[in-house]
Amino acid sequence: MPYPNDAFDVVISYRFLAHVTQWHKFLTELARVAKKSLIIDYPIVRSVNYLTP
Repeated sequence: MPYPNDAFDVVISYRFLAHVTQWHKFLTELARVAKKSLIIDYPIVRSVNYLTP
């Protein structure tokens, strides 16, 4: 991402992680730009996402 380290106090990933193939790299980048907190939402198996490929 084109942001410096600790660019944001809080970084939020909302229902995005399930679509990422390189999740370790993705999480590393989110943590790099987060100064205080990183919030990640991942849908449960019983959600509507279960019906999609």
